[in-house]
Amino acid sequence: SVNGKGNWMAINGATEANYKLKNEDIGFYIRCQSSFIDHGGAHETVNSSATVSPIEKISQKISASRMRFNQEPGDEALIPIHYSTNNPSAGLDLNFRVHFDSSSLQLNPASWNEAINPSYQIAISTPQPDTNNYDDDDATDRFITVHATPSHSEATQGELITLAFKDIEGSKEDSLSQVNFSTAMATSHSAFDSTPFSIQSIDFNLDVDGDGKVQPLSDGLMIIRKLFGAAFAGDSLTKNAQVGTHRTTEEIHNFIQTGIDSLALDVDQDRSVTALGDGLMVIRKLFGAAFSGSTLINNAISESSPYIELDNAWQSVATNIDQLNPEVY
Repeated sequence: SVNGKGNWMAINGATEANYKLKNEDIGFYIRCQSSFIDHGGAHETVNSSATVSPIEKISQKISASRMRFNQEPGDEALIPIHYSTNNPSAGLDLNFRVHFDSSSLQLNPASWNEAINPSYQIAISTPQPDTNNYDDDDATDRFITVHATPSHSEATQGELITLAFKDIEGSKEDSLSQVNFSTAMATSHSAFDSTPFSIQSIDFNLDVDGDGKVQPLSDGLMIIRKLFGAAFAGDSLTKNAQVGTHRTTEEIHNFIQTGIDSLALDVDQDRSVTALGDGLMVIRKLFGAAFSGSTLINNAISESSPYIELDNAWQSVATNIDQLNPEVY
C-alpha cells in the first residue's frame, strides 16, 4: 500500500513463509496476509500490522575500524574492514573494491584474514589496474575486489575481513597514502556508502627521549612543551623531564617535530597539532585511568575533528594515541 491504510496490492509470487524485500518494494508499506479454513469449514483471512513506515532503499556501508593507521617504515599494517547496513534481514551480497596507490603500498595476500566473519563466504581478487578510475581518485592506481555472500538469510554486521598493507621500500618518508572504496555491484539493489582511510609511514612514537618507556611526566610533558613553541626552546624542553641520555636535547626537539610535521600527533584528526588539544589529550592518556572515558577529550578535542559527533569519540582518540605508544603496539 502507498499510504499503509488501504488499496493493498498482492506481491506477485510472494506466497512463501519468508519474503526478501526487492527494489520495487521501496516506497510502499508492506503487511502479511494469511488465508486458511477454520475448524468450521469457513474461509478466514488474517492481516498482520503494516510496516511502521514505507520500505526504504537498503544501504550498505564499508569502512575501516578508524580513519588513519600509522606504521613504521617496512612494517605491515593490519586493517580491519567493517560492514554495516540498515536492513540486515535483507541478506544481500556485498561487492566492493579497495583502491590503493601501488607506488607506496602493497597488499600482502598471505596475511589476509578472509574468514574473520564466519557468516560470509568471502572471495578476494588479485590486484587489478584501475584504468577506469572507479573511485575518482587519480592518486590510486590499483584495486582488489571483495565479494561477500551471507551464509545465512541475515547479514551479520561488524568486522568483515582484515587486509594487510605494507609500505613500499624506498617510498617517500612520512608518506600519507589514502585507501578508498567503491561499489562493484552490477545493479543498484542497495545504496553504497563508504569512508576512506589513510596509512602513514612514519618513524615516530611517544618514547621521545628513547629510554624504552613512555611516561606522562617525561615524554608526555616534553611533547606538550614542544607544542607550546618558543616558550620551551633549547634545554627548557627537556629540563627535569628527560630520562637518560639516549637522545640529545636537539635530537628530542627534532624527533617531536617529526611527529608534528607528519601529523602523527594529530590524534583528533583535525589536520592540526595543538598543545591544548592533541598535546593535552596525549598526556591525559599517559596518566591512565585518571582520564578514562570521555574525560580524555573534554574541552580538548577540536570542533573540526571528524570524531566530534560520535558517541564514542574518546575511543577513537584513545586508539590513535595508543597506536603511537610502543608499549601498547
